[in-house]
Amino acid sequence: MLSDRVSPDGRYFSTPFALPPDEMLRQDLTAPEKIYDSDGFKYRITPKARQHGMSKLQLTVSEKLGRSPDRGDALVYMYWGIFSPRPQLRFAS
Repeated sequence: MLSDRVSPDGRYFSTPFALPPDEMLRQDLTAPEKIYDSDGFKYRITPKARQHGMSKLQLTVSEKLGRSPDRGDALVYMYWGIFSPRPQLRFAS
C-alpha cells in the first residue's frame, strides 16, 4: 500500500521514495484504514465520504482529517497512472 511508504510505522518507510515534505499529504495518505469483515480476511478501505447506511461510529477519511484529502487523491491517481498494468495494443498490419 502507498501508505506503507509514508507512515513511520509502515514496512517500506525506509525504502527511498520521492515525495515532497508535506505534512498534509502524509496525513491524507495515512488516514484510510483497513476495515476487516467478520471472516478476518476480506476488508475494505475507510470511505472518503459518508455513505448511506454507514455506522455513525465509523469516521470517514474527510471527517478524520477535518478536510478533503485532495493532495492524497492527486498522488494516488498519479501513482496508479504510472504503475498500473497497461493493456496490450494491437495494430492491424
